[in-house]
Amino acid sequence: MRNFSMDFELRPAPPPPPPTPAAAPAAAPFPPAGPAAALRVAPLPRALLPAAADLLAGTFILSTTMSAPPPRPSLQPYARFVRRRIAKYLDDHLRPGARTLVLAATVPCLSDAVAAGAGGEGEEETGREGGAEAAAAAAAARKQREAAELDRQRMEDEAWDAIFSVRIGGGRGGGGGGGAATAADKNKPSGRPRPPPSPLPPVALVGTAELSLDGSTRSRYLTLNPPAEAAYLMNTAVAEAWRRRGVARALVAAADAVAAAGGRDAVWLHARLVDAPAVALYLSLGFDVVATDGWWVGLVGQDRRHLMRRAVVASDGGGGGVSV
Repeated sequence: MRNFSMDFELRPAPPPPPPTPAAAPAAAPFPPAGPAAALRVAPLPRALLPAAADLLAGTFILSTTMSAPPPRPSLQPYARFVRRRIAKYLDDHLRPGARTLVLAATVPCLSDAVAAGAGGEGEEETGREGGAEAAAAAAAARKQREAAELDRQRMEDEAWDAIFSVRIGGGRGGGGGGGAATAADKNKPSGRPRPPPSPLPPVALVGTAELSLDGSTRSRYLTLNPPAEAAYLMNTAVAEAWRRRGVARALVAAADAVAAAGGRDAVWLHARLVDAPAVALYLSLGFDVVATDGWWVGLVGQDRRHLMRRAVVASDGGGGGVSV
């Protein structure tokens, strides 16, 4: 299952809205892809874990606070805390023996990052030529900054943990399509070494999702739980600049292939009623509403959700190869 990959073709980008005189041009988060850019869905490589944590944290914050990214200044400590918790969660689920698969949708990335890295090396070389004393002073200052940052993060974590426990994608924060998994402690293989980071691939992450094949790798809710052995799609997020181009459809098609390889006959997910675009997308992909939360779940701080199910199909929306 870890050798799984599928290739797709992205739809052309929708035309941009007409510019307004007061609006500044928005910067693209990644090098833009062409109208027929290749989209690959495969297991998330460890090198893209930071990008996935950023994407999921932004989606989680937006869904829980309804604030437009970047978050308000008052939310920045909380956003950093959530991002670190999500990064740890992903790290746990990327270790050998995990009973869940984190999917990454990527597109080829131009050489901007490579050029930036080359520039950094040149600056570092210039610094070394400036003398050993300057280099030592810079290293000491860097260590002091790193220590101060670790202390700040520790204090933030302790403060937020004292207020509440964050459930990634759970409760109100179901993210962009499906519920969540926060059973990381249940999913940790004990005594196994953590693999070293892989080199940064020349791709940009444009979407991610996770397929749980075991009930121990996902949260259990008060209502509407899928069968324990069901293939459950969760923690789905697509970068804003790449929406409406088939990324979510590709992630669902890839989840179908993984579920079929795991002997499952259907894929299940949760969709919040307030997220009308996600509900419409899943209905268009053939998901059926199995059950819907009653109004009373709001009394316990939970958004109403649909529990949805779709029978596994061999391949849809792709046109790429599959190897599992």
